[in-house]
Amino acid sequence: MPIFRDIEFIKTLLKAKKAGDKCVTRNITTADFFADCVKKHGDAECLVFEGASWTFNQVDAESDRMAQWGLSVGLEKANTVALVMENCPTFLFVCLGMAKIGVTVALINYNLVGKPLAFSMEQTGCRLAIFDASTSKTMTDFSAAGSSLPLHFVSSHKDAVPSFATQLDPTAHEAQPVDASVRTGITVTDTLFHIFTSGTTGLPKAARINHLKACLSGFTMFSFQRVRPRTRCSAGDRVYVTLPLYHSSAMLIGVFGCLSFGIPLCLRRKFSASNFFEDCRKVDATVVLYIGELCRYLNATPPTATDRKHRVRLAIGNGMRPDVWAKFQQRFGVRTIGEFYASTEGNANLINNANKMGAIGYVSPLIAKKYPVKIVKFDVESESVVRDESGRCVPVAPGEAGELIGYINNKDVTRRFDGYSDRAATEKKILKDVMMEGDMYFRTGDLVRQDKEGFVYFVDRIGDTFRWKGENVSTAEVSEVVASSPGVTQANVYGVQVGDIEGRAGMASIVAEEGFSLEALYERCAADLPKYAAPLFVRQQAELEMTGTFKNRKVNLVEEGFDPSKVADALFFRDDAKKQFVKLDAALYERIVSGEMKL
Repeated sequence: MPIFRDIEFIKTLLKAKKAGDKCVTRNITTADFFADCVKKHGDAECLVFEGASWTFNQVDAESDRMAQWGLSVGLEKANTVALVMENCPTFLFVCLGMAKIGVTVALINYNLVGKPLAFSMEQTGCRLAIFDASTSKTMTDFSAAGSSLPLHFVSSHKDAVPSFATQLDPTAHEAQPVDASVRTGITVTDTLFHIFTSGTTGLPKAARINHLKACLSGFTMFSFQRVRPRTRCSAGDRVYVTLPLYHSSAMLIGVFGCLSFGIPLCLRRKFSASNFFEDCRKVDATVVLYIGELCRYLNATPPTATDRKHRVRLAIGNGMRPDVWAKFQQRFGVRTIGEFYASTEGNANLINNANKMGAIGYVSPLIAKKYPVKIVKFDVESESVVRDESGRCVPVAPGEAGELIGYINNKDVTRRFDGYSDRAATEKKILKDVMMEGDMYFRTGDLVRQDKEGFVYFVDRIGDTFRWKGENVSTAEVSEVVASSPGVTQANVYGVQVGDIEGRAGMASIVAEEGFSLEALYERCAADLPKYAAPLFVRQQAELEMTGTFKNRKVNLVEEGFDPSKVADALFFRDDAKKQFVKLDAALYERIVSGEMKL
């Protein structure tokens, strides 16, 4: 298994082990990393988008234009700008151009509107925002709401510049390299990006991504997952990215992995399930990135004779559930799934490069004691870690679920936790006095379990796991069973309050197609789930509400619960006396919440 390939610049970065080392104080940043990539791969293909192609030299030149624009409007090192844009080459030119002048970029989810959008801008202290025609409507509304933030519209002369914005015409600036002195003082531990959490349970939080993490993330992931770099003898792999560039998987793994390996990034503006593998054929992709439910969407497309007519050999990502995994590989012929576990802001990272179905990573039992990632016992009812008599956290036994945590050492740039722009949110993610007095670990907020071989499996998000009838219920595990019922294409499971009864009852919101029946769903749940875990309520929706990174939102569903007066969708109740799901109306609802109906 390769750990690091012989790339001298990466070796230079890795010498910066401690914040006090002289190496860290030198001007070694993403701009220097990219310059090294351009030097090695200059005329090789770097970027592919909508039938056009750019070499490393051309991407370098376009980013120089953006850097010159930044200087022309008075941007200085350590300033922050917001970028609100769909996937496109300009997105990358802005990011690389700002890196050349030491400016931080806040990668804003272009799906945000109203308060969440304003909140994202405010918490990162942006001096200005950059957008284009793809997000013009969003920014029009943002401006109309009274924002005084300067807005810059990227356009040459094709698109009309909105009245509230200033034109940013890249062609008006020379592709002149920026002198490195402009970013003097910026180091590998300074913030390159603000990348936001998905906001599945509230407003997004801005995670700080430093230069070193950006430069190493894709390089390390591609190395472990055996992506083929460009060499004198081989053109290497071609990577297809349809995930949004404001997300860490697309940016840190996709973009920076391709740059460091000297291979093309084949970019699509937005994900399309029906065009996914057709695109892969067109750009001759050999590697794809996925996240969350993306592969479930691909499985749900109608089968075609061309499902396997592509060269994709490897899919890298996280969040592929076991019920999706086997079907995806069998149908589309993708030989290897490179599942991993990581969070945008965290340091508890795991990789499964053994194609082990369902596993999110692997930690050899031989090195477990020294490995900086641990799994500790967690009490779901009190939502707190379990400590022994001496106040230390308790490691789990094989097969036992616990919270995944990562050791923090801010003197080691590879073990840092830079946190969020919100200091209080940062403190909540730090667990202290774990194995010894004074140590600190990053809390992932995820429950996992490890088998005796060392493979690690996701169980659930803390807070998503709930208690019913005195038992812990994993929403992720219940979702797998519900989604495997005939005709169910998507399932989102959560716990809801039932009157004054202790705990929360399981409820499943589903999307169904032809072939679905409540009878089959009841039978599947009865056969594969203990009674306490089987959903007591079912809500049938036309579509599930998702984040921009294909994660289910639950906040509104939990608030609405199973009350017919709040829910317009069809609702059903699991009546075990009748051994079926029955329609849930106002009268039955009152019987349930009053306690007349025994659960």
